[in-house]
Amino acid sequence: MKRILLLSAVALLGLAGCTTPPAEPVAEAAGAEVTDERLVPLDPRAAEAVTGTGFFTRQTAAGLLELAVNLSNRTDAPVQLKVNCVFKDVQGFTLKDETPFRAIEIAAGATETIRFTATNPAAKRYAVRVRTAR
Repeated sequence: MKRILLLSAVALLGLAGCTTPPAEPVAEAAGAEVTDERLVPLDPRAAEAVTGTGFFTRQTAAGLLELAVNLSNRTDAPVQLKVNCVFKDVQGFTLKDETPFRAIEIAAGATETIRFTATNPAAKRYAVRVRTAR
């Protein structure tokens, strides 16, 4: 019995030194690029030209995920894009619920809102994929 208590005490003391302090928020440098897994550029030109400035979700009356995303053109020229949405489950696995690519044009410096609706009620997450039109 004493041996079990001694081993338990040693184990607890060993674990006491293994705590990790809470992470402190990291301040982003001005102009720093922030990676967002919700917006996935499929080519370098799209990555350079477009940013996601707002992602808004809601559940429809049928329990489906509805998404509105604000895409902003950060260049000095209009950009023609093809955009689609891949819906995922709560763990981030694709549900094979994917919208067809649709063509859009965003004027220089402008922002456009694009809407998508899942067809699978298990959809809780998403990735908006953007590529330049050819």
